Parts: sequence; C-alpha cells; structure tokens
Amino acid sequence: MEFRDNKKITVIANPTSQNGEAKAVAEFVNSQLKLRGFDVSFHFTSCRGDAEKLVFSYSSESDIVLAVGGDGLVHEIVNALMKLKKQDRSSFALIPAGTGNDYARSLKMSLKPKDALEQLMKTRQTKADLGVCNGEYFAQTLSFGLDAAIALGTIERRIKTGKTGTRVFFEEGLYQLKNYLDLIPFSCNYLDNQGGSHNFTGQTYMLATQIGKTYGGGFEICPNAEINNGLFDVCYVTPNLSFLSALGLFLLAKNGHHTQFKNIKSFQAKEMHLSISGDQKIQIDGEPLSSSCLDLTLACGAINVYKNT
Repeated sequence: MEFRDNKKITVIANPTSQNGEAKAVAEFVNSQLKLRGFDVSFHFTSCRGDAEKLVFSYSSESDIVLAVGGDGLVHEIVNALMKLKKQDRSSFALIPAGTGNDYARSLKMSLKPKDALEQLMKTRQTKADLGVCNGEYFAQTLSFGLDAAIALGTIERRIKTGKTGTRVFFEEGLYQLKNYLDLIPFSCNYLDNQGGSHNFTGQTYMLATQIGKTYGGGFEICPNAEINNGLFDVCYVTPNLSFLSALGLFLLAKNGHHTQFKNIKSFQAKEMHLSISGDQKIQIDGEPLSSSCLDLTLACGAINVYKNT
C-alpha cells in the first residue's frame, strides 16, 4: 500500500524543533495534505509527553500517524504506538524537521520538507524493526561512552547556540575528544544470527548499537545496518588512541570509512546484555538513559512505516 492510498492522517508536530522552523513546515504539510483530499487531524506538541497522549487519543482512528519533527519526536511516538494493542496501532510516517534527522535517513526521505512530502505520497508501507533496551523502544540508535556524550552534548549546544546541522556535532565532538577521551570497562554477552552465544570483557571509548546506519546527523557509524534485517549492528572502539587518532576516526565516520581500522570492532546480534562500569553517558535515540546494565532485544517487524525506495 502506498501512502496516498490512505485517508485518515494524524499529524503530530513539534513546533520548536529545528529552532522553531518546524512550525512552518508542519503548517505547510497540513495544508498540502488537505488539498490532496486527506482527512487530517493536526496537532502541535507543547511539552514532553504530549505526543504520547495524542497517539493514545487518535491512533485507533487513523491510518497513519505522521510525525513532523526530529528524532526525539520519533522516539516518543514509536514508544507510544508500541504501548497500544496491535489492532489500535496505526502506521508511522515522517517528514523530517529536526536537527539530526537520522531516522529520516533510514527511511530514505529527503531532508528538504517539500521534496519529502512529494516522496511521501509514493512511499510504500513496510515493516521495521525496533530495539528494546530495559523496556524502552528505540527506532535508530543506542550508545554509551564518548559518542553518547557527543550526541547529548550536541543537543545542548544546539539549544544554547541556535545552530543546526552537522557542524554542531563536529564542534561538540572536538570538545569531547579534547577533554573526555576516557576508556570504559564493560562486559558483553550476545547471541549472533545463528543463535551462538558470545561473551567478552574489555575497555572501550564508546559502543553503538544501531537499527539504522547513522547517528549524530548522518554519521555512518554502522554502514551495513538495515532497519528490517532482524539484527542489531554493533560498533565499538578499542584502546589505545591518541587525540589525533581519535579525531581521524571521528572524521572518517561521517561517511562510514572508519570501519577499516584495527581499533574499530563490529558484530551483529539478535540480543545482547551489556554491563558498564561507572556512571556513563548513555543515549537512546538522542534521549538520555541512566543504567549500568543494558538488556537489549529486537522487536522484529514490530512497526509499519512508510519508506522511500
């Protein structure tokens, strides 16, 4: 089924996203959908938790919940949808209007709203995997260590400066690399695609668990990741790195070219348990998470999404 074959659309938009530019994007999307004959229920969020309430109120009456915003809005809507009974769970679509827009990249949507709307009309429904960490769902990424500190710091930097785009991620990355290039002891137990069990301990600067390829606004941390292959793609960085070596890997990760280096380790997993030493930065779809033990499972094909081809 293509997006344009549906009738009832609930639009949920974060008007403060992208430094307030998302408000105009959402109003444009709303008017265009109505002009094209869709039955639209249109809503702005005003605070955290609003998107969940709106999903609970309108999902069962809608064919599609369409998010207009960034990865934070995606995270809240996906978690709300998964709290509903399957028969009340509408499909999900996205017009990117955030600062990172990594899930939009996984759906292969243009980052230009007008182009994305035209693409959306021709997208087809497909099933997508979701990760689950300690009971919380994630659509794109979970990580701890240096990269989580960069991701969370980037959000704060964007709020403080009003800047957008990958330049802010670079700036925060340089700051964290200069000041917090620390090794984190951890242990990992995971099941591979064949059901084989693997256990190891070690030290890492960061570890990322991905559903989609990117985080941080397009950094291809796991370039082989797919949103519907039933596997986590995991990448971590082993010792020892100097500041310059770490900076080089950081820059190479923009286009996924970091994976060829010996300090980069990767594997795929169906489920995983991580134990992390100390009070570390952890992010889940760009939102902070607090725990020293992470139990990760996959909800394969759990959500229907509209993806560009």
